Amino acid sequence: MNERIEFCMDFSNTEIIEHFVNPLRNYPQINIRMLSDCDIEVDENSTKPIKFIWLNGDCENFYITFRGSSTSIYISDEDQEARKLDPIHYRCTFSEEFMFIDDRVKDDMHLSNDTYGNVVYEGILFDKTHKEILLILQEMVLMLVGIKEIEIEKNIRENISISYGVSYNKYNYIITIKNGSNEKCEIDFENIKFIYN
Repeated sequence: MNERIEFCMDFSNTEIIEHFVNPLRNYPQINIRMLSDCDIEVDENSTKPIKFIWLNGDCENFYITFRGSSTSIYISDEDQEARKLDPIHYRCTFSEEFMFIDDRVKDDMHLSNDTYGNVVYEGILFDKTHKEILLILQEMVLMLVGIKEIEIEKNIRENISISYGVSYNKYNYIITIKNGSNEKCEIDFENIKFIYN
């Protein structure tokens, strides 16, 4: 009989709402819509698991996905209306994915194309509570709100050998963000450094 693996990011709806959604509601530039699988919109009392949260309402270019074994934050400057008007010539200037992967499946994920070109958080997640992980996700979302430009530099941190000559690289990332404000700061999330303006 197969035993179900309990991933460190198997969040309940209550945890997501209490430790992620409710704190973000204090920021007027964030417009939250929660969805389950198949793009079904849900509210706080839904029994359907929350799988997606749009962070800018109907614009649909800033959101988070919860998959249990991994959680990803997506952000781009894509303009859906402009794309509809001219789909052939329309181009966005940035489209990024920030990945958080359960430590027990990280090697498998690194070997696939799933992480290629994405920013991967390399801190240990399994020793953290759900509240602590959701706080990290919340803080990273706040770093990304309102960005106008983003530049990502990555440097090899470590080469991990798995077996049979197969290996993958772990990276340190420097994320330079411009958001049109005069605020300047640097914030580190393990192997990810954010530099503001």
